[in-house]
Amino acid sequence: MKITRSCFLFVFSCLLATLPAFPQSSDQKFLVFVGTYTDKTDSKGIYAFDFDPSSAKLTPRGLAAETPNPSWIVIHPNGKWAYAANESGKQSTISAFSIDAKSAKLTLLNQLPALGEDPCYLSFDKTGKYLFVANYTSGNVVVFPILPGGKLGGHTSVVTDAGPLGPNKERQEGPHAHWISARGNEVFVADLGLDRVLLYGFDPAKGTLRKAPGPDAKHPFYSSDLELSPGTGPRHVAFSSSKNGHGLTYVLG
Repeated sequence: MKITRSCFLFVFSCLLATLPAFPQSSDQKFLVFVGTYTDKTDSKGIYAFDFDPSSAKLTPRGLAAETPNPSWIVIHPNGKWAYAANESGKQSTISAFSIDAKSAKLTLLNQLPALGEDPCYLSFDKTGKYLFVANYTSGNVVVFPILPGGKLGGHTSVVTDAGPLGPNKERQEGPHAHWISARGNEVFVADLGLDRVLLYGFDPAKGTLRKAPGPDAKHPFYSSDLELSPGTGPRHVAFSSSKNGHGLTYVLG
């Protein structure tokens, strides 16, 4: 996934408010973790900050964990574990950490191959038992079970996005999964290379993905894929807060 350093710095400055955080105490201060690129930089990995929402001030707490190119971080709903996408081409990995909120440190639990190139987004299913991974360069998505102690188990599903390519030959030469999120037993994937938001069915008992069958009694609001205008290049998707809860808003690439 090729991102210029100047672009990264701009995105970094915009995303501080939305990076993973959770309350430390009753005074409503938050502990925030920030991922950085480590290749050809002085950065070492994931850094911790205290965030005071009353003043919007960030106070550095130092290096939380040394790990290569943690380009995306998510905190488990239980607040005990963190997961990072280590974006390093064919050597990309997914790392699981335990969180020590008092010391603002992360301890590595385990690290597994991403089973694709350049993971750029992580999310959980509604139960918090599975971690979804979107691998950008290889255009595939992966499901890892989360074991009782927070470690990642062996993958339960690997699926490569498929469909007609977009017209931009420089950036849409293949599928590029850029975002993945579950709503119930449906999993949505924004693919920059295909100009689509793909819909997969998810089996929570097996942790497997499959292509959705299209509109039916169980899927009345969605077709199998949302096809966007040629060259759209969707990166991220947000679900609307409409009454039926089925609106989608996508971010162009």
